[in-house]
Amino acid sequence: MIELINGRLSPQALIEDANHESGHAVAAICLGIGPMPQGIELYPCGRPGLDKAQVVYGCAFTCSKEVGPPGARVEVENSIQMLLAGVLAQFRLHKAYERLGWELDTDIPTRSHEIRLDAWELDLARSRGYLREIPESERADTYARLLSLTKSMVEHQLTVIVRVAQELLSQYLPDAERVSMDGSRIVEIFNEINQTEFRVIEDCSSL
Repeated sequence: MIELINGRLSPQALIEDANHESGHAVAAICLGIGPMPQGIELYPCGRPGLDKAQVVYGCAFTCSKEVGPPGARVEVENSIQMLLAGVLAQFRLHKAYERLGWELDTDIPTRSHEIRLDAWELDLARSRGYLREIPESERADTYARLLSLTKSMVEHQLTVIVRVAQELLSQYLPDAERVSMDGSRIVEIFNEINQTEFRVIEDCSSL
């Protein structure tokens, strides 16, 4: 559920939302599936018609795609990593991480009592939904491998994630109904820090 105080996101939830969505966006760049021009949007009063207050635009796998192996497998795994990156970027903000690092990472929900983000459970459910596209006998090992890879990605790109989140939050005003950062600015920050030349993804169908 969205954590609203007097009709608005709490300060802590807003910080977590920004870091969470930044994690998604930066992972999308690393994986070559985003971000799209729309970038990141935060809705401090909640997003009309939805039970979440944030969105990042990238190219995730859809079951309707007619993609044969190994293409489908790559898309599924990239989508799982993009989802996990947001949750993991958010977890780094909490005392459990300061105390235990990633020792609890084999079971992400063990930290759920500290989580204030409104839609983190939705991301985990979506990642496990994508996992069902993989043969059952391979799911556990695949999830563990992707979690480890995503953890390393988040650590390696932490400077970018934090910078994107901070710049996003710097635009926040007390009466703002929407705070956003377009995809080109996210990529610009990524390229500046990593000395790379990535660009936004204009059309998912071209991947």
